[in-house]
Amino acid sequence: MKYNRSNQRNGVTLLMVMTVLVLFLLMGTTFMIVTNNFLKSARQRSKFRLKGDDAQVLVERALYDIIRGPDLNNIMSPLR
Repeated sequence: MKYNRSNQRNGVTLLMVMTVLVLFLLMGTTFMIVTNNFLKSARQRSKFRLKGDDAQVLVERALYDIIRGPDLNNIMSPLR
């Protein structure tokens, strides 16, 4: 049984089209995940900036860091 070259190429063309569609689906999914994570972190940052830390709490924390030494878990402390 002989096959025409056009029959063989139809399968390759379909494979290429399916590959491109899967590539675009993966790119779209990745874009949605990244933008969702960015949106969540932006909302958390905005809430922190609105609320912030009280000045009295910051002064007490600085005083305790000087007297007792900084907490080992506090990576933001300049005394560490």
